[in-house]
Amino acid sequence: MGGNSYHRMKFCTEFYYY
Repeated sequence: MGGNSYHRMKFCTEFYYY
């Protein structure tokens, strides 16, 4: 869960991007 979640949480891209 890093690319799919990052798209929805743009403000948390740094958190979900990792």
